[in-house]
Amino acid sequence: MYRILTMTCFVLILSLSFNIAQAEVVSIEATIKSVDSQNNKITVERKGKTTEFDVSKNSDLSKLKAGQKVTLSYHLDLETVLKIESPEVKSDSKSPELIVLQELDAEGFEGNPVLTKDGLTIFWNIKGPSDSLKWVWTASRKDQNSLFENKKKLIPAADFTVSSDGLEIIMLQNNGSLASATRDDLESNFSRPKTITELSKKYGFIAAPTISPDGLTLYYGRIVNGKGIQFHYSTRSSKNGKWSPPRPLLLPPSGYKMRFMTLSSDDKYLFCNAMDAEEGKPNLLIYSRGTPQDRFEYLGVVDSEGLKVDASKGGAFARYLPDSNELFYSGTIDESGDRKLLLIKNFSPETMVKEIINK
Repeated sequence: MYRILTMTCFVLILSLSFNIAQAEVVSIEATIKSVDSQNNKITVERKGKTTEFDVSKNSDLSKLKAGQKVTLSYHLDLETVLKIESPEVKSDSKSPELIVLQELDAEGFEGNPVLTKDGLTIFWNIKGPSDSLKWVWTASRKDQNSLFENKKKLIPAADFTVSSDGLEIIMLQNNGSLASATRDDLESNFSRPKTITELSKKYGFIAAPTISPDGLTLYYGRIVNGKGIQFHYSTRSSKNGKWSPPRPLLLPPSGYKMRFMTLSSDDKYLFCNAMDAEEGKPNLLIYSRGTPQDRFEYLGVVDSEGLKVDASKGGAFARYLPDSNELFYSGTIDESGDRKLLLIKNFSPETMVKEIINK
């Protein structure tokens, strides 16, 4: 009798295990919108729709960040996410490395690195001891492991941005107005700048422009009465079209006064300076979004235990290239305060955001 009962229990257990194993688990590719670690829930976006999922208590949610692409293993019967995988966070990824771009070093001011989408052409400001104005320079490299070479002086400009193909430059002129210039190819000089009349001084002082990868949205800082410098943007229907009047860029609060906004080459990350961060503390902030149509979510501050990321408060102008995991910015490396062009190789917005900082 005992033997029969034992065999019956074994068969029942085996049958139950088989049925559970056969229960359907589907893979869902999505983008993280928010994480609720306390209640083991995540909110994701997929195909333009936002959904909240319960997650197995065995899953580690600590490394998930807003804007991160993930693959979910979802159990249909249990209505629970059993596993979360992300190609953006790899355990065998290389450690970040800080590099001074010595080949671009010059006596005097250096700043505002801007790169083409392929990362092979760089533009930046130099103001030497004998220069009365800042000038835009350019150089190129063969690949991501090569030095930049063939330095060339292009055009006088203060704050500036360059289109992803390197054929249009939008700059702040010495008279305080924005202007644009174009060229036919990367070997040619830019045309004489033309003032962007539709963004005239009637909108107040506009500076620190940055253009979207598709060339149809222009972001900038604008002085607003009683509020100081605020982030705004304008759009145009084509690369030859007129820019729309300024519109405020709505960002979740970081707790800091922010300036010098830039975009990553895939239009998914926004970087800016925290102007009132405590001296010696990290001051380069990141926002992220799943698609260019989404609103930005606040990620935190760029920091690393192995690197001192001291972004210049005069404008870091951080430029992130996701395809090569490179972050270019202007900053200091020692007590001299001399601003240099810097590069962090093997940069990841998710793994190098150590904490959310708020006052």
